[in-house]
Amino acid sequence: MLDFTRFIWPSPRLESAAERKEREQHVEAIVSKIKTQEWAIELDTSLEEARAIYSAEDERRKYADQKASIYLTLIAAIVPFSLPFVSDIWRGNNVLISQPVRICFFVSFALALSYLVGGAWWSFRAISVSGYHRTDVEDLLQCWGSQHPKTRLTRKILCAAVRNRAGTNEKFTKAISAHQFLIRAIIFFVISTFIAIAGDDIYALILSAQSVLLQIIC
Repeated sequence: MLDFTRFIWPSPRLESAAERKEREQHVEAIVSKIKTQEWAIELDTSLEEARAIYSAEDERRKYADQKASIYLTLIAAIVPFSLPFVSDIWRGNNVLISQPVRICFFVSFALALSYLVGGAWWSFRAISVSGYHRTDVEDLLQCWGSQHPKTRLTRKILCAAVRNRAGTNEKFTKAISAHQFLIRAIIFFVISTFIAIAGDDIYALILSAQSVLLQIIC
């Protein structure tokens, strides 16, 4: 069933404290299985697949960050160009529209700006998600200092991939919210432009229709 509140203001459903704890326990259970799993049967294949999994998870993270950065850049470009436009219309400079139409335009434009702010907020929060795990120099030194370096490396790569998954999913959730806000902002910018161009004609048509209806009723 459609949640009307989320349709108007599309905030994401984030984890509760209980859900976060359950998810962390699940991750640690998977990590324990990775550490106890015997990888020596097809060691080269296991290592290759582990690298592929880690690479795919890393690409997902980069893609979410890239989308959020694009949204922030787009918002930063829209605001400076849009404010002089609304200033001219609201003050009556260069654009002659009636006061009721100006009010409708202002309300529509205010909604567009509020959605832009929401999009910027969730884009920034998506980029701000941290907690990235990777296999670094120290890990390689530890692996090659053990009796089974490839096995240990496979385990470290898979553990890093599993632990990165929650952060990447959170980035995607917040980037999707930013995308939804931007769609609504664009819709209201289009509505605002339509009001500025054809608002007076529509207003005159409404007044004319009301006059005709009153004459018929009376």
